[in-house]
Amino acid sequence: MFLYSLENTTICTLQWNQIDKTIFTVNRFFQSFLPILIVLMVSHTKAQTTDQKPCYPISYLDFFGLEGIELKKWPQEELDGLKQLTLAAQKKDTTVTTSFLIPMIVYQLKEFHPNCVESDDSDYLKELIQLYFLIRQIDQQEVGALALTDQIDWVRNDFYSLIPEDENLLNMNFTLDDGPFYGTDTQEEGIPEHTLSTEFGEIIISKLDKQSIITAKDKDGAVLWRKIITGLQGSPVSEIRLAEHPVHKTSAATIVQLFAGESLTLYMRNDGRFMYYYHSW
Repeated sequence: MFLYSLENTTICTLQWNQIDKTIFTVNRFFQSFLPILIVLMVSHTKAQTTDQKPCYPISYLDFFGLEGIELKKWPQEELDGLKQLTLAAQKKDTTVTTSFLIPMIVYQLKEFHPNCVESDDSDYLKELIQLYFLIRQIDQQEVGALALTDQIDWVRNDFYSLIPEDENLLNMNFTLDDGPFYGTDTQEEGIPEHTLSTEFGEIIISKLDKQSIITAKDKDGAVLWRKIITGLQGSPVSEIRLAEHPVHKTSAATIVQLFAGESLTLYMRNDGRFMYYYHSW
């Protein structure tokens, strides 16, 4: 699922991936998992933007579309459901967790930090921290002895430690699109059709026979990577068009919004290194 605002050219990617769809049966998925996701999606998409500067800044949340919005607290029933969901996923496969909740937890720790609100809710913050540790499968015993604000600092630092690894960003993203895809490396550039300027250089979208090729170059014109864009079953994408405001740089990565029949979202590190892309179904 991809949300795109033409008014402020903000790309908001609610991305869900790395949750193995074989964890739950179809019935269990729709009965217990999907309703919780819908609640989270609705609360996120209906959030209102604000120009207020955070009194407790946390970086990298813009990558997840979580910056300058108003997000209501999760009711206790939802928190309990998310804990049960996390435990159920971990019992099936300890490598699969509800990591896509991490950015929303961190965002709420920022918004409801005791130094940022008139009347803090320590119990709610402790519930969020407990859920964070449960998802990360980290023993909370040592950190639990710290003051609440120190616990929040610990979570923020742990969140920062996740950002450099592409795999962690995959796990923490939420999307209903197909992917991630990595394309096929090629030396053939094809005939250029579109060129996009970026802070690291440029992106060139080309056509070769019935294949679409994307090339990333640095400011000196050196090729960083070049790939044939493929989708499901490795089938090549025949045509790529641009969104109205395609390039969006965040603190963690540069996101390029394209169309190949449906939405195609390309992710690169801010130095131009290829990460992955998703294709809407």
